[in-house]
Amino acid sequence: LGLPDLESRPPLIIENKGTGQVLETSNPDGTGLLVLGTKVGRKKPSQCWYVDREEKGTVIRNAVSGLAVGVMFMSAEPGAVARVSVCERGKQAHPDNLFKLTDAGRAVVLTYRNADLAFQPVEVKVKAVNVWQIAQEKKASPPAANQLWLVTEAK
Repeated sequence: LGLPDLESRPPLIIENKGTGQVLETSNPDGTGLLVLGTKVGRKKPSQCWYVDREEKGTVIRNAVSGLAVGVMFMSAEPGAVARVSVCERGKQAHPDNLFKLTDAGRAVVLTYRNADLAFQPVEVKVKAVNVWQIAQEKKASPPAANQLWLVTEAK
């Protein structure tokens, strides 16, 4: 996979290939919806993530809050928005927090385990400001640039 070595559990940055922006939470404390922001890395901890492989899938946790990526209401429908939610490390992950990472060269496609839909940014207006939220949409074949994610160690 297009992933760094995960054994030492390094903090990671997850960058959208289409926009050049990185995955972060809407709140600085590592809670809220998943959005895209300008790449700052370790200087903005809400942009740092841990990827844990588990028996039934992969869990992506925010470095600040420890909360795991999930889909609103465990929806398997296109357009469902991604957010972080409670998921205890070391315990079996809730199905809402399981993902598949599919290799796409040096990038990966993030797919919610309960649906064969890819995560991609969707531009929405929040309080009169355009924001990139992350939602699940039908996978393009081959994957479109906005469905590709570059996963690197945070610097």
